[in-house]
Parts: sequence; structure tokens; C-alpha cells
Amino acid sequence: MKLAKISLAALVALGAFSTLNATPLEEAIKNVDFSGFARYRYTSDKVKLNDAKTTNANHRFRFVGTFKAALDDNFFGVLGLRYDSKDGSGFNTDTTDTQSALAVREFYLGYTVGNTTITAGKQFVGTYFDDDLAGTGLRVVNTDISGLTLVGIAFDALETSGIRDYDGKLLPSLNAGGKTNSLNLYGLGAMGSYDIVNFKAWWAYLEDTANLFAADAALKLDFDAVKVGVQGQYVHNESDDNDFGDANFFATKGDVGFFGVGLNAGYIYFKADDNKKSFVTIEDNGKLINPAKIINSVMTGSAQYYNNIKDKNDYWFIGASYKFDKFGVFANYIDGKGYSWQYAKRVDRDEWNIGGNYAYSKKLNFSTFYAAAKEKNGDFRHKQDRIRFEAKYSF
Repeated sequence: MKLAKISLAALVALGAFSTLNATPLEEAIKNVDFSGFARYRYTSDKVKLNDAKTTNANHRFRFVGTFKAALDDNFFGVLGLRYDSKDGSGFNTDTTDTQSALAVREFYLGYTVGNTTITAGKQFVGTYFDDDLAGTGLRVVNTDISGLTLVGIAFDALETSGIRDYDGKLLPSLNAGGKTNSLNLYGLGAMGSYDIVNFKAWWAYLEDTANLFAADAALKLDFDAVKVGVQGQYVHNESDDNDFGDANFFATKGDVGFFGVGLNAGYIYFKADDNKKSFVTIEDNGKLINPAKIINSVMTGSAQYYNNIKDKNDYWFIGASYKFDKFGVFANYIDGKGYSWQYAKRVDRDEWNIGGNYAYSKKLNFSTFYAAAKEKNGDFRHKQDRIRFEAKYSF
């Protein structure tokens, strides 16, 4: 009985203390920003390998919500949640997933002093060599120099789960076949924007695996009715792992826009040395130019991203787009020769894709595309068609 009385008294005291020090809900909400999106995708793939045909389709539901709260003085906290599920659409695959749970993708503390922001915890890596890869570590951003942003990162863990916002993965063969490479990642970046010139310079070190160096420069000229631009990219992989070769990537793109019409053309070249596989991105295609929807990405079971390359690959491409009111349409054609993971050799490869979008409002957007890619190995053909529809609401 005495123990019960003490516990009750302690609970009452604790409750009184909490009441005195608690932040009113209305006040707390004022200091929290919420952003994110809800998205539905339908994707259908048809693959034909010589005379054999396969079809795969799915419905994809994704929700991403990020809470950013001002804590005290210069401190802030971020909590990012995500939900991702895939429902099959086809014979023996038409099942609905109701088991996927809401998961935490970002959870970090930030501190801002002057023009420097330091964030520590689970967060997006944010380098030139990834798309939206998450990891656990430290990130520092400085903007003391006008027009110039400096970034430093140090991560000792990277995301490898199958819950992805894209089809590409973290270096497909990095931890395969009994191999266990470190997933420690360090990097430095500089991004500048001065009048008509934009540039990026990056270095990243994936411990015990490779050093990556990148340079990206773009020139934009605006002549009122006509806008002209040219961009060049270069990436070098200096491998520290005998299972990977050194590699180089080069791409250039020119574009012109007038009265809603956009035209572009360019060239892409990448090569892995010593007849070994290699990579010029860490995850997905990073920030590198790729006008295709299938080749250099999802073809052959998503084995062809820039983070899994072999042999010599070179392509030229052309594209056109048109925007009117809330509508937009585009078309692209890509042709060249590159390494095929299906045929395990360098073959002729090409793709064309068309698509469009409708911006119902600033927050709600509908988009779709159709793409057809082909690899030719003598009399043999490997083809893949993809249809996608997407509805996305951003908040």
C-alpha cells in the first residue's frame, strides 16, 4: 500500500511538472513545416526475347511526408516518413498489398549559424552521384560566398532496402557474391551559379571501393523570344577494388527554346576499363544526362544504370517538347552501341519515347509516357516496351 501511495504521488508530481513545462499544441504546430507528396503509378512492361514474351504490370502507391520543426535558437529537427506499396496486375500477380507500414526515412538534427548549416542523423546523402539515397551521417553546407554553395559529407551507413522511389539500386554488385564492402561514404562538392554560367564540381570516396570525380558546366543564354543552352558533364572513377575497373563518363547536351517549343540534342559516352564492370554513379543515374526511359536504366532487370556499366558505350540523342497552357508533350530518340547485360557483349541499341503531362493545379499533376527499346545481336532481338501513368499531389 505504501509503495502504491508513493507511486501515485510521484505520478501526480510528474503530471504537474509536465503541465507546467509543456508547449501548447497550437504553439508547437506554428513552428512545424510539413511538405511531401502522395503519388499513384501504373507501370506495364512487355519484354520480347526472340520469340519468348513476358508481361509485368503493377500499381504503385507512395506517400512521403516531412516534418521540419524549429526547436530552439538555431536548432531544428526533421522527421521524414514514407509509405510504399506495390500491387500486382496480371495473372497470378493481381494481389493487393495491405501490409506495408509507414517507415522513417529521415530523422536528423540541424544547426544553423550564419551561412553554415550542419545536419546529423538519418538523411538524404545529396551528392552528384546519387538520386535520392538516404544514409546516416553528417552533412555541412556553407553559402558564405555569393553564388557559391560548398558541401561536405561523411556517412557511415547507406540505405540498401528494397523500398525505393525508382528502379535503380545502390551499386548492384557491391555486396554480392559473399563480398562485403564498406558502405562508408565521404565527399566534397562545390556548386556555383553566376549569371549565364552554372557549374558543379564533386569528389566522393566510397571506402575501399573507389574515388569518384565529377565536373559539370552549363551555359544559358536568354534572348527574350529564344533561349539557348549547352551543358557538359564528366565523371572519372578511380577504382580501389580489383573487382571494379576504372571508368569514364562524358556527356554533352545542347537545347533551344522558343514560343513553348523545346529542341535538344546530345551525345553520351561511358566506358569501364580492363574488361571489368564499374560505375560512375553510386545509386540510380545520379545527376547524369539520360534522356531514355529504358536503356541505361531498367532494361534487363534494372541492370543497366550508370552504377553498373561495362565495356564501351556511346549514344547520340535528339528530343523535342512543347508546352501550352497547362499541357506539355515530349518525344525523344536515342541510338548507339553499348554493352548488353542480356547478350553479355556490345550490341546495337536504340529507344524512342513519347509522353505528356497535365498540370491540373500547382499541386496536382498527371503524366504519362510510352517507351520502346531494342537491342540487336545479329538475327536476335531483345525488346522492351513500357507504359506508365502517374498522378501526383504535392503539398
